[in-house]
Amino acid sequence: MIPTLRNLSRLALGLAAVPFLAQAAMANLVTNGDFESTGGFSSSYALVANNNQANCHPPGVYTVGNNPNNCHESWASYGPHSGENQLIVNGAQNASLAVYISDSVTVVPTGLYHLSIFGASSYGTSPANLDIQINGVSLGQFQLSSTAGTWTEFAVDWTAVTSGAVISIYDLDTDFDGNDFTLDDISLTAVRVPTQPAPEPATLALLGAGLAGLGFRRRRR
Repeated sequence: MIPTLRNLSRLALGLAAVPFLAQAAMANLVTNGDFESTGGFSSSYALVANNNQANCHPPGVYTVGNNPNNCHESWASYGPHSGENQLIVNGAQNASLAVYISDSVTVVPTGLYHLSIFGASSYGTSPANLDIQINGVSLGQFQLSSTAGTWTEFAVDWTAVTSGAVISIYDLDTDFDGNDFTLDDISLTAVRVPTQPAPEPATLALLGAGLAGLGFRRRRR
């Protein structure tokens, strides 16, 4: 079957649309942002096991599990925002300690990205006030609900300056009583990135030759 001029034009438009389709399909760039696997982040807090209600008593500790009540008898019993696990935290009395530090993710400079984080208080007294940062720059504060087990979202758009992004979370509340919370579904997704490079010259030349050849054939006929 000889390709028509219309079909070749559609092919050209399809090639041009590929970068935009790829952009739309981009998923969460944060590794293990839902805490369903291991790795992908670090913390200045001490890791404890989630198998005893006495384990989460000292401030400045964290664990990963399904239910915060499994790690502290006074904490509310509730599940993750999604999936099977959440990050469970007893807020430290030192606001300079990072609760969460993501592994560096690759981004495109000048690209626009959307950051989303879900948090809930596991104890209603003195709910945590979290400082959300990317590459050491604060993007705003995330005040959690005083109603235990109520999930709320922090969401903001961010423009990349360099090719890497590290998300970090600090707890500005240093109260000993209360200040207990969980985090889940940390995500960074592309909203708009710079236009991808045009097709290679050889590809354009081949397409142009096809269009020219088709035009010459039609004139001869």
